[in-house]
Amino acid sequence: MARNKIFIFSNGRFFPIEEIQKYAGQLFRGKNAPAERVLAYAGTDSAELLVLILACMRQRLSLAIIHPWRRAAFSSVIGRGYDLVVQKNWKISCLYLKEARAHAGGPGLALSSSGTTLKRPAFVWKSWPDLKCRFRNTKYGTSLMISCYPATSFANLSILINSVLLGRSYVNVSRLKELPIQTLRRKPVLVCGTPSFWRREAYQGGLETLSTFKRCKISMGGEIATQEILDQLKGHGFESISHLYGLTELGTIFSVSDGREGFPKEYLDRTLSSGFSMKVVKGELAVQSGRGRSYFLTGDIVAVKAGRVHFKGRKDRANINVGGQKVVAQEVEEIVRGSSKNVYDVQVYSAKNLVLGTVVKCTLVLKDMRKKSGTIGAIRKRFKLLGRIREMPLAFDLKSVYDMDDLPSGKFNG
Repeated sequence: MARNKIFIFSNGRFFPIEEIQKYAGQLFRGKNAPAERVLAYAGTDSAELLVLILACMRQRLSLAIIHPWRRAAFSSVIGRGYDLVVQKNWKISCLYLKEARAHAGGPGLALSSSGTTLKRPAFVWKSWPDLKCRFRNTKYGTSLMISCYPATSFANLSILINSVLLGRSYVNVSRLKELPIQTLRRKPVLVCGTPSFWRREAYQGGLETLSTFKRCKISMGGEIATQEILDQLKGHGFESISHLYGLTELGTIFSVSDGREGFPKEYLDRTLSSGFSMKVVKGELAVQSGRGRSYFLTGDIVAVKAGRVHFKGRKDRANINVGGQKVVAQEVEEIVRGSSKNVYDVQVYSAKNLVLGTVVKCTLVLKDMRKKSGTIGAIRKRFKLLGRIREMPLAFDLKSVYDMDDLPSGKFNG
């Protein structure tokens, strides 16, 4: 790849941006799809996705993007599949949505929501002009953007589209060891991924890959950025470490780069630089997308303490009813994390039980599976010392840290 050329790197392949734009211009030539039909993509290749986005923008078609791991949830609206030929040895597998029409706001992008905020899997529509306007407001300050998010995630789409709008090169990999370092070494970079991604890379030595860059900014989003992972990243000489908060439904709300988990209390009850406003409603974070508009309940539970707003988990899994007693999932998670250094990550949720109706279940990701018995013993001992073991029967599901390599959504605790 020639020096100073703008390019896209995805699935091990380099594409000059001019080549991507040429393919996009030719994609529907001679076989334009009806404007009222909605094309759908459920693949994993960012280069394919960019070709489709640029082609649909030019032809004023709507494009639905479905996370591959959520495809079953949208099976009732997915129609037949077919291949779009880009060139002789490159076909993009696409779908049509059954009886779908372009959104009332005009042709645009339909993003598949996981359902955690809207209570059910659904499409969130963005018109093409609105989308371009939204992403243009995000400035990254680097010549290369490296996305370690899954291709169809909103976070990756933001980086991908912004790279085109701002004239930046773009790379999409799932592991840092997949980076073509010799080609990228010269560039100041922004590297983005979920906190789960950064925990895995920190534990498995992947952060050393980034030491070859002269200037490197780190960004994370999609999950709670804990103080533990922020502190882990601090010692590697990165230019900045930011964690973002955003919603598929609304976009990026704010970012924080002061090295502390949560965000300043001063962000509440005022208009942010993103144009959004936030407030806390009965312990739940609410976001307003413009003056005079109603507030959108995010489903994220927060607590304000010492001038800082801390995320405490999702409303739909904040409390677990065990034998008539409410157990706070976030409290359980904090106790488990502090019980043993062998705990790499933990997810706490409810599981059915014939006697109590519900018990607390913990999926533990362990650094060393050989120490699993001692780790569980240490956790139970910790709960017993706190006087919680009787009221809170615990069940465990164990995973190795290496099971984290293939998280389809990129998130463990999203």
